[in-house]
Amino acid sequence: MLKKFLFIIGCVVIAIALVSYFTKTSIAPLTDSTLKTGVVTLHGERITVEIADTPASQMKGLAGRTSLAKDRGMIFPFSERRIETFWMKGMLIPLDFIWIDGEKVIGVTENAPADDGLILYGSPGPVTAVFEINAGEVAKFQIKKDDVVELIVTGTIVD
Repeated sequence: MLKKFLFIIGCVVIAIALVSYFTKTSIAPLTDSTLKTGVVTLHGERITVEIADTPASQMKGLAGRTSLAKDRGMIFPFSERRIETFWMKGMLIPLDFIWIDGEKVIGVTENAPADDGLILYGSPGPVTAVFEINAGEVAKFQIKKDDVVELIVTGTIVD
């Protein structure tokens, strides 16, 4: 029964991804002033982040950006624990994903290539947040499962 349920959920996710990919729906660009900022402390490193905490900012994410400054990232906090799936459609830069539950890393996905089509990257379990950083920084900072994560909200980006 659980396998059937997971299969159906997987099919729905893929169907949504395909419809989204093949339709030419335009997403209004976000202005940077709509995003809160913060600092994530992870494995002894302090990384400045933009906080995508609205449906619109989570949909847009880092898509369309041509670069991401060193030691910078974007965190996607969720109001409840859930299995999460990300993809790289519209991305111009490769990324690492850090899957977070509460205050702990539950897994990482390294070196997701820019705009790799329909490849889906799924969390290894229910998460409360996903953290995106430049590809290679998971290895650089030696981030691994069970590392403790702290997010401090510092303000709103001002143009």
